[in-house]
Amino acid sequence: MRVSSWNIRGFNDPIKQQEVRGYLRDNKVEVLGLLETRVKIYNFAAICSLFPSYLVINNYSHHYNGRIWVFLDIRRVTLVSSYVHDQLIHLELQHNASNKTFHISFVYGSNDAEHRERLWVELTGFASKVTNWILMGDWNIVRSMEERIGPNPPSVRDMLAFNQCILNCQLDDLHSLSCEYTWTNKQDAATRVWSRLDRVLSNPLWLIHFPTTQVHVLPAGVSDHFPLLVTVADINTPRKRFSYLNCWEAHEEYGTRGNPLDQALIVKERELLQAYLVLKQAEHSSLLQRAKFQSIKFNDAPTSYYFSRIASRKHQGIIGKLKDMQGMYRDGISAVNQAFVEYYQWLLGKHSPVDTSLMDSLDGPRFPVSGSEEICKDIDDKEIKNALFSIAPNKSPG
Repeated sequence: MRVSSWNIRGFNDPIKQQEVRGYLRDNKVEVLGLLETRVKIYNFAAICSLFPSYLVINNYSHHYNGRIWVFLDIRRVTLVSSYVHDQLIHLELQHNASNKTFHISFVYGSNDAEHRERLWVELTGFASKVTNWILMGDWNIVRSMEERIGPNPPSVRDMLAFNQCILNCQLDDLHSLSCEYTWTNKQDAATRVWSRLDRVLSNPLWLIHFPTTQVHVLPAGVSDHFPLLVTVADINTPRKRFSYLNCWEAHEEYGTRGNPLDQALIVKERELLQAYLVLKQAEHSSLLQRAKFQSIKFNDAPTSYYFSRIASRKHQGIIGKLKDMQGMYRDGISAVNQAFVEYYQWLLGKHSPVDTSLMDSLDGPRFPVSGSEEICKDIDDKEIKNALFSIAPNKSPG
């Protein structure tokens, strides 16, 4: 089983939509809580159409921006019941492969400390009603000063309220296997803040039913939050043994990347992210233009469907077989090209006077003689510019 949460910080961007599609595919995620989507409700259906294998649950009924979306892979999990709140979505699910039922809460805590207290009350109410339970998401609170590097210490009142909630619910913070921090403001070293805002909690029954649970903090990518991936391995599947190799210490960069406030690394991170976004946008634009697929308004990943459309369009421009003027078939590109040349030489190569005797008998509108000078005059640069600029953005002038 693989469940995940990710504060994507805005989901209208086609690049972020593509990132989430790739994230679901590459990590084989069965349940994903997407936080801080900032998508208006009238765009919800269009974006969800990019995820045909997933049932998407939202909390627009409690917040106008739909702060939480939950993607359920309907091939692998079955929804039993749900509860929606402005700061959480709680689900009871059945895992189809193992036939186990579990409870999961995706949390996106309010930025306001007093408003967050309502979340603690809601969670405390669930504690006595659920069995094996896991909670994950962006809590917008840190538990200790050690969980934040940089200015602006956490509110003491917030820390106490959060810790009391965890105590009341008998929840434990699951240890991450990788990065210690889950959010950064991505500013320079003097104002850079690293913090652990995103976390995974579970009650004791969860660990009894799923003892092989592991939490992974993955690279942030296009967001300022790092996605959390929870994996539950089959208890009969042997774990891969990790071995530390002493030769790693001989690398020239060994031990140099442990300081998250290193200004040189911050600058490098910013440059790489900017280059990545430029390349992703170029890839997206190029695929749309080459595929000539204008009916989709939101982003789609570069899938086999896109490339098949590009190949299909290329194939449409190829004539592999043609009947010539003698009724004989010409096969192959060279033979077809020669047949076209022969035909148009025959059609256009004759010199003969124009017969105007039938002109007066033709019916229908006629081009006025006064307009002949207009269509025969020289074309200026302005006309060329207007013609080119009138072409749709994804069209390619020949």
